[in-house]
Amino acid sequence: MGIWPFITIFVSLLLVLFFRRIDKRTINFNKFKKYSEKLSADFENYLKGKREEIKSLLREMEKSAENASRVISRIEAGIKELE
Repeated sequence: MGIWPFITIFVSLLLVLFFRRIDKRTINFNKFKKYSEKLSADFENYLKGKREEIKSLLREMEKSAENASRVISRIEAGIKELE
């Protein structure tokens, strides 16, 4: 019996520890990936809500502009009648 069994055990232990560390990093990357996907989905939902809000505000502004043009035309017609 020589030193080779101890060297083999030592190298095996180093390899196990090395691959275990890589595995832990992979788990951390998976957690980061899940978190970034969740954050991206939340941001997309937020943007979707804001888009809808802007569209509804734009519709309201268009209606207000139409009403304003009607009021202006009525005022102009009233002014012409008074002259």
